[in-house]
Amino acid sequence: MSDKLSDAMKNVADQLTQYINLDYPLVEVTEVISTTSNIGRLFITGAQFASQKRFELFLKGLNNGEEISEIQLVKLKDYVSNEKRAQFICEQFDKVIRSNSVKASMMMGVILHDTVNKNEDPSLQKLITINALSQLYDEDINNLEYIYERFFQGFRNKITLY
Repeated sequence: MSDKLSDAMKNVADQLTQYINLDYPLVEVTEVISTTSNIGRLFITGAQFASQKRFELFLKGLNNGEEISEIQLVKLKDYVSNEKRAQFICEQFDKVIRSNSVKASMMMGVILHDTVNKNEDPSLQKLITINALSQLYDEDINNLEYIYERFFQGFRNKITLY
């Protein structure tokens, strides 16, 4: 990642921290456990790797399938200039990190991209969709795609509702 891009991401993070001041004592306990236990270290490393992969795909979705640009990060920084929107962005980051699917993470990034680019508050429909996506696994998404292609795309021209 370029220095400019890294600085832009830091600026967005700084903008968000003005609204939140979180203290995670659980992280300190986990770090102590991981230094004393090989199993703990393996667990922490595996969780960090999975979280990093989901977050990378989220950022890719945030910029329409490409690597995130400095322009998109500036838009994101401007978007989080009010507390309600900053809370929404923080919640989305949390859902991405905790999601069960890398595919869902990218989809959440696409939804956030649309919201940020339109400079609008998140709609109830988007909030519900993001919440549902965070609960799905990759195989669930594959199954939904199959159902959509098999039953909705294939019959679109054959079935009329009137």
